[in-house]
Amino acid sequence: MTAFDQDSFYDRVDRRGPRDCWPWLGGKDDDGYGRFSSGNGKRHRAHRVAYELAHGRFDRKSHVLHFCDNPGCVNPGHLRLGTHQENMKERNEKGRQAQGGDNGRAKLSVMHAEASRALHAQGWSIAKIAEFFFVDESTISAVVHARTWS
Repeated sequence: MTAFDQDSFYDRVDRRGPRDCWPWLGGKDDDGYGRFSSGNGKRHRAHRVAYELAHGRFDRKSHVLHFCDNPGCVNPGHLRLGTHQENMKERNEKGRQAQGGDNGRAKLSVMHAEASRALHAQGWSIAKIAEFFFVDESTISAVVHARTWS
């Protein structure tokens, strides 16, 4: 990372009590993480800047994780370094991974998944169902065998 202007950064933070979340008041990305532009025009996630201002520089490959699960929080006391694997494990354990039709990468809606199972129970082949819904056979196979949409 780079050296950051601490005053400019904290002008965009609602600093509350030491145990409270400190909301980022500046711009945010689509995932709710604060965005901070440094003097050289580069944009950084605000919680990463907060961690660096409080604890010093760190390996850019490291992830800055929130104890509070609030992506807009920049309280250094709510942040810790971790790995991508730790971040994904915490996300899954805390149920923050979008499931089913709420997952933006889902190929089918709940209605389509239920219809696929019903059609298969009526004797439709996986290939025919996949063709009907314009998806790959592996997608339908995973649905009817309850590997997804269980």
